[in-house]
Amino acid sequence: MVMERQELTRLIEDDLRTWARNKCKPALLKGARQTGKTHTIEKIGKQCFKSFIEYNRILDPERAAIFEGCHSKETFFQRLQASADAPLLPGETLVFIDEIQDYQDFDILTLIKALAIDGRYSYILSGSALGVAIQKTASYPVGYLTEFHLGPLNFEEYCLAKGFDRSLFESFRENIATRKPIDEPIHQLLLNYLYEYLVIGGMPEAVSSYVTDHSLTTVSGIQHDIVTGYSSDIVKYAANEDKVGIISSYANLASEIDKKNKRYNLNSLPLSRSGQRRLGDYVDWLNEAEIAIPIYNAVTPTIPLTRNHDRALLKLFANDVGLLSYMLSSTGTRTKLLKKEKSINYGAIFENFVAQELNKGKGGYYYNDKTRGEVDFLLEHNGEAIPIEVKSGKDYARHVALSNLLDSPDYGIKQSIVLSTANIEEKGSVLYLPVYLAGLLN
Repeated sequence: MVMERQELTRLIEDDLRTWARNKCKPALLKGARQTGKTHTIEKIGKQCFKSFIEYNRILDPERAAIFEGCHSKETFFQRLQASADAPLLPGETLVFIDEIQDYQDFDILTLIKALAIDGRYSYILSGSALGVAIQKTASYPVGYLTEFHLGPLNFEEYCLAKGFDRSLFESFRENIATRKPIDEPIHQLLLNYLYEYLVIGGMPEAVSSYVTDHSLTTVSGIQHDIVTGYSSDIVKYAANEDKVGIISSYANLASEIDKKNKRYNLNSLPLSRSGQRRLGDYVDWLNEAEIAIPIYNAVTPTIPLTRNHDRALLKLFANDVGLLSYMLSSTGTRTKLLKKEKSINYGAIFENFVAQELNKGKGGYYYNDKTRGEVDFLLEHNGEAIPIEVKSGKDYARHVALSNLLDSPDYGIKQSIVLSTANIEEKGSVLYLPVYLAGLLN
């Protein structure tokens, strides 16, 4: 008997419902492949509009191809009227055009301004590798698109899939604010879910499958297909001169992040045709495609971090910690990870989890100094840089680099955070938080 897969709740659904209620300007939902973009839009479209019309270049290529070469509003409406499979109701119709990166010259994207001004219907566009593809068009409709981002399920969404009530994470925010430890049985349950998540990750199909039948073999097969699909996207969308370098950068990600210092080694890449290793360009491509998260070294722990970092020094994490654990481990090792066995080195996996939760796929910063040492992450908050250390072992109270930074009079840092498997506690200027709450720090 085939079991029905778990229906997943995504936090972005609230934002999309608000967008739908307000009949806002057209929307663009960005995200890597297999993050659930199509399903989420279908769910909102059918809930919030009387009429929902979908065009998908992959699932129904012949019908969706009707918009190829469509350069005027009048032609678009004629083709829409000829191909719509639901009533066209002014003010009550959502037109969803998926996989827009496969339209030549981004015909649909260039029409959005005219369609927005017309205002007859609502529109939402989506696709994979859009950050890369959009760079190729000179006619992006600035000011006429509301952009949304959908990555893998974060840990809060994973817990919702496991049956948690949404109000529980709201109460955890109160725990952080008041420094009150989380109820110990709940804390232990969340740690168990965390170790599951480190293996399963947040790709919707993997989560739905595991919640339904708990088969790690099935999950591994899904993750294999996703990683293979990313390589296919690189071949399909990257410039010819960059394909080998980008594929190598992604293929080496797991081994590079598993090193002691976790910094990416430029010499691990092949030479390009020009005789150079263009890591910055390759990393930018992976980040724009939303399949990797770069964490750059901040020269000093001061804001703005965006103007205070060295692009040549970076750590490169996977967009999904489950994919990293798949790339790092055999099935036997992943089983040990689920059992929290002490023989496993969790350092790289914990840091990938935090990078994913903190930065929402956008990239971030760490700090390294030969004298003071290295701090895993820097977060901007209320005009200050907050240093964050990630500890996977029991020695979470030992953080030499963090202490050195706090003791330094050069930067006046007043607060820091240590993320570990321990409960909430505050000692002086150090706030200790369970690592599974990393996503709430935003």
